[in-house]
Amino acid sequence: MLDFLFQKGAIRRAQKFIDQLEPKVNMHLPEDLPMPSIKVLKKLCEQTSKINGFEKPIEALSDDQLKAKTDEFKAKYPEAVKKEKEEME
Repeated sequence: MLDFLFQKGAIRRAQKFIDQLEPKVNMHLPEDLPMPSIKVLKKLCEQTSKINGFEKPIEALSDDQLKAKTDEFKAKYPEAVKKEKEEME
């Protein structure tokens, strides 16, 4: 109801948080962004930064190392799905 009183400050704080993420995430929050969206975008930017952090180590792998990593992920996948299903139940 009184979100407009806090909106600009919340957007500034969220933008500052996003700008400080490493690796960087290129996101600009507009001044008229609804309050619930600020929280969602802040969370998504944080997850994006974490995902982008995996890029450099993967780029450094040779073709053979990358193939081995792919096999490693394929072996872990069924176990991770099973664990996720158990947590949902």
